[in-house]
Amino acid sequence: MNAPEFEQTQFIQQFINLTRSGYNYLPTDQHLLELYHEHLKKLKSNFDQLLLDQGYSGVLIHSGDAPLKFLDDAHYPFKANPHFINWIPLDRHPQAFLWIAPKETPLLFIFQKNTYWYKLPPAPHGRWCSPFEIVHYSDEEEIYKILERKFVNGVYLGECPPSFQKWKFSAYNPESLLKNLNFLRNTKSEYDQACIQIANYFAAAAHQQVAELFKSGRCSELELHYEYLKKLGTREEDTPFDNIIAFNQNASLLHYVDSDTTPPSVHSPLHSLLIDAGAKFHGRNSDITRTYAFNPHSEFAAMISALEKVQQTIISEIKIDTIYPQYHQRAHQLIAQLLIDFKIIQHLNAEEAVAKKITHTFFPHGLGHALGIQVHDVGGKTMKNEDVDPKKASEQKQAEKDHPCLRLINEVQNGHVFTIEPGVYFIDFLLKELRSKEDGAYSAYINWERVEKFKKYGGIRIEDNILIKDNKVHNLTRRAFDAIN
Repeated sequence: MNAPEFEQTQFIQQFINLTRSGYNYLPTDQHLLELYHEHLKKLKSNFDQLLLDQGYSGVLIHSGDAPLKFLDDAHYPFKANPHFINWIPLDRHPQAFLWIAPKETPLLFIFQKNTYWYKLPPAPHGRWCSPFEIVHYSDEEEIYKILERKFVNGVYLGECPPSFQKWKFSAYNPESLLKNLNFLRNTKSEYDQACIQIANYFAAAAHQQVAELFKSGRCSELELHYEYLKKLGTREEDTPFDNIIAFNQNASLLHYVDSDTTPPSVHSPLHSLLIDAGAKFHGRNSDITRTYAFNPHSEFAAMISALEKVQQTIISEIKIDTIYPQYHQRAHQLIAQLLIDFKIIQHLNAEEAVAKKITHTFFPHGLGHALGIQVHDVGGKTMKNEDVDPKKASEQKQAEKDHPCLRLINEVQNGHVFTIEPGVYFIDFLLKELRSKEDGAYSAYINWERVEKFKKYGGIRIEDNILIKDNKVHNLTRRAFDAIN
């Protein structure tokens, strides 16, 4: 799913055929290429202006490297620098470099050295390469000889091993430049948007496969994990993040990645499945979560449906020029009412339950995060309102203080892509904290018998990927699921 030549695949063609009606992305080879070149033009313009504003002659972006494991001769999986991926969707090319300078054609340095130990990634080729001048090298000193005079007033972005210190850049990962570049990544180009939509389609198809196998009641968590990878046709290290495949009480752990090998049995019956997993396309990510009840007629199944209504209500209320934290607060209000309806919170109305922060026990994470080249994409806490709108900036800062787990506090704007993922969990140690709060005074607000009934399910999370475009909300995840059903 990361082809250096933007090669067409049967899977993408299937996606195109299914989504031609009602959606204006037709990501054929040619269309993707056109979107990509427009993406590069805007990116080059932004970089040139920032470099001129900050007095730099150019920037060298390093794709990164795969470090050796401690006391070993094996490497960790390679994870490319996201600022490199923003330019070039090559996430299997360690030791690549990109030189960007105002009014110059970008120089792309690709490592190519004869070896019988490893298979080198293929040299980039094809129509997408036309905006770059490509240089193949076998020793980093070759790069230094070409750019030595430009490094004096240039800047370096990426991992910074000691070997690059001798190149004597004027700055290494300067905070001001990174802050501006990260903020610009909040607004996704149409190329970004198309790639994220396709990544949603891949993930939705794999999610559906896992959900069907879960219903059989025969597979372990690890087996479902492998089936997800098989459906994607990818290696584990090429997924956006470690898949969460959690049965029963394991679903109460927000980042459970253990993938138990034990199949269900009479002694360990299935109650629930929470799957949080995504996919990549051209370096852009999707991030989808679904929760299933093994007994579709159980109260837990009804709670899943209730939380889905909460999620869809929040999505329906999203508008541009509002700040994201207000939807996080709205989630707490709606989840409070859900917990009252299911007789878990008692003797309080929803407003009182939120004011006492009782909902934080059952919904301890943020409502969502920016999504793009990184799953938790950068720039979500970079504020631009302090001078333009001091009141809004103050609200954002207060939200960051009140909700430290919230990764996104920005204004909602066209071109933004983010997740909406409310949850309801039954987490032992948080429940114990609540039970003992203020010497047990809060305990009266909870129906503990009901809590015990739901603890075996672990928890619920429902996560969709949302695009704001033309002042409208586009649910990329629901569109992907609709396309494959």
